[in-house]
Amino acid sequence: MQRDSVIELGVLGLLAERDGAAADLQERFNHNFGRHQFVGRGRLDPTLARLRDSGHVTEAYTAEAGTCSLTDQGHDRLRTLLREPVAAVDDPAHRPHFLVKLGFLHHLPADEQAAELAHLEDQFHEARNEWLGIATMHREELPSHESYRMELVELTADLLDAQLRWVQRLRDQVEPECGSKASMDG
Repeated sequence: MQRDSVIELGVLGLLAERDGAAADLQERFNHNFGRHQFVGRGRLDPTLARLRDSGHVTEAYTAEAGTCSLTDQGHDRLRTLLREPVAAVDDPAHRPHFLVKLGFLHHLPADEQAAELAHLEDQFHEARNEWLGIATMHREELPSHESYRMELVELTADLLDAQLRWVQRLRDQVEPECGSKASMDG
């Protein structure tokens, strides 16, 4: 997902939770995700303009400022963006998408949340296995005085393990909601 799409996802997610002016949206976005994806007005204002032009956001003006609200189309767009897969969970360039997606995943129905989390688990398992394969190759090829490179590969695998455990805990929390909703429907 491109950087502008991550910002779009974040803005739509924030507006799904509470209407706000551009300055409020910028503050809330950066408070929640600024360590991973900072948004300045140079990115936020064009994103809001695109969202207004596409009918995803409306803006009501007062004497002080405009307040943005999410439209039904905006809710649909939010759900569409939440369903987009994270390109590579082990690539730091895709971490903002991963974190913003998880920050607003609760806007999907519980069964879809569980499915998205299961897909992320699969991606983490796959990435971890790739890194462990690299570790095996490095153990065989690297001279002992270059063990720091091996430690970097092992650190990456450890970080993937930690993120995998986190995603698994999230899915464990969501799955009972899927079962209770299914039993209520039946």
